[in-house]
Amino acid sequence: MSCYCEEAGSYVLPVGEFKRLKKAFVVLWLKECKRMYLTALSAIEKANKASKKQIADALGDYRECTRVNYVRHLINATLDDLCTDFVIQHYVVEGAAGRLKKPLQSVLKQHQKRDLSGFSTSISGLEWQLGFSDQDCRIIWRVDNNNRSVDRARESFAGKWLFSVLGSVKWRGQTGGEVLYTDEYLTEYGPCDPDRRDVYGINAKRGRYF
Repeated sequence: MSCYCEEAGSYVLPVGEFKRLKKAFVVLWLKECKRMYLTALSAIEKANKASKKQIADALGDYRECTRVNYVRHLINATLDDLCTDFVIQHYVVEGAAGRLKKPLQSVLKQHQKRDLSGFSTSISGLEWQLGFSDQDCRIIWRVDNNNRSVDRARESFAGKWLFSVLGSVKWRGQTGGEVLYTDEYLTEYGPCDPDRRDVYGINAKRGRYF
């Protein structure tokens, strides 16, 4: 069943907990960078060896039969939307005679900078965004309105990570947060308060806090 939905929220963490979680996410990001690089390397090698007929048979009539589109077709099966778009943007470069260049390890190293400066402090997928604000020790989560976008976002590597680690945080003082969720069925009969989800810390005691 169709369900257009969205959610957004943030969590203010104790300084030590914020550093711990951001460090943990960087470790995850390093692994994702490596996985994306190896996936790109394998897909590009296959695309360069594939004949025009093999590419056409795989893509069908709905997409232009190029090696770039064939690479996207190959990696869509193993990577989520952020990773697929990231690979195409950073690793897939056309060379001579329509062939694709080998992905550069220098690009991988740039993306693997431990402070996330090789990409940014905000990691964005097609429908979601995960951000880290060092200024106020805040983690921000947002999912755009789309059909079942929240389900897909929470199944992304970033969503799975975030909602698995929040329960381990030692909330103290004025720290805490929550996510507000709404969908087309909640607002079917007019405006209403969104659902509160994944409520922690001070928010669990006195309401919204972002």
